[in-house]
Amino acid sequence: MRAWMKMFVVLLLALFMATGCVNVARRGTDAPIAPVATSYTTDGNAPFVSVFVVHQASSHLVPVSVSRKLDGSSPVEQVVSLINGGLVSPGFRLPGGPEARIVGASLQGNTLEVEMTGAFQAWVSRNQAEQRTFIGAVVLTLTTFADVDAVRLVIAGRPVQGVVGGFNLSHPLARPSAINSVQLAEPHVVLYARMPDRDLLVPITVPVPRREPAMALQALLNLPPSDGLVSPVPRGVQFRGISVENGVAVVNLDKTVVNLFLRGAFHEQIVVDALVQTLLEFPQVKKVQFLVDGRVLGPLSANIDLSAPIGRTPINHIVLPQ
Repeated sequence: MRAWMKMFVVLLLALFMATGCVNVARRGTDAPIAPVATSYTTDGNAPFVSVFVVHQASSHLVPVSVSRKLDGSSPVEQVVSLINGGLVSPGFRLPGGPEARIVGASLQGNTLEVEMTGAFQAWVSRNQAEQRTFIGAVVLTLTTFADVDAVRLVIAGRPVQGVVGGFNLSHPLARPSAINSVQLAEPHVVLYARMPDRDLLVPITVPVPRREPAMALQALLNLPPSDGLVSPVPRGVQFRGISVENGVAVVNLDKTVVNLFLRGAFHEQIVVDALVQTLLEFPQVKKVQFLVDGRVLGPLSANIDLSAPIGRTPINHIVLPQ
C-alpha cells in the first residue's frame, strides 16, 4: 500500500511540473540558489549581444539585442563591430560617425580600455549633442557586460582628454546612474518603461525618496503614462517584498501575477524583462529570483521560467538584415 501511494505522489508531482503549476518551497541558506547557465561577459557564451542606440522617433537611448554570430569572435568584438556601423535597423540609428570609430578593446581588470581613432579627440571636443549621445551610448553598452565596471577611452594608449556631457574622459567612465535624463540632485533610479506601439522597453530616470531596489520596483508599478511611455507592469500586480543577497535580488510577488498570466492579461516577457533590467541597474544586483507568495514558481510557459535566477537577457530583440 505504501509503495502504491509513493508511486501515486511521484506521478502527481510529475504531472504538475509538466504543466508548470507546481510551487516549490524556497531553498534555505544551506542550499544556495543555482546560477543561470550563461553569463553576459566580454568573452562569455551568451547567445546575444546588446547595444544602446538612438530610437529615432523619441531620441531616447534604448538597448537592443541581436543574436551572436557564430564566427569565432568574442561578444565584445561583435559589440564593437555593431557600434562601428554594423547595426542597421529601421527606426534606430547609431550615434557617432567616421571619427568615432573604435579600433579595439581589451579588458584590464574590470576596466575596458577602448582604443579610438586619432581623429576622435578633435571630434569629441566639440561637446555637442551628438558627442554626448555617443559617449553615453558607448559607456552604457560596454558596462552592460557583467565583467566591465568602467570604460577608459584612449588614443595610442593615452587617455582621451576633456569633459563631455558630465563624463570626464581622462578618467575611467562608470555606468551613469541616470539614463535619458540630466543628472538629478535628489535620489533617483532608472526604470524600464514600455512604449506600447512597439512593445519597446525604454530606460528613464525618475526621482525616489531613497535609491534602493524596493523603491525602484514601486516606482515602476506606479509609473504614470508620460511622453508615450507607460508602466509595463499591469494593474493588480503587488510586490510583497524584496531583498538582495550575494548579488541576487529576491523579489516576492503576490499570487495575482500568476492569475493574470493564465488569463493572458499582459505580455509576460515584457514584464519580466522590465523588472529584471530595472533591478540590474543597481551595481549590487547581478541576478533576479522571483518568488510567488514566498515560493519558487515552476516554468509558466515554454519561454518563461522563473524557477532559477535570471541574469542579463536579450532586450528589445531585433533581427539584422543578412
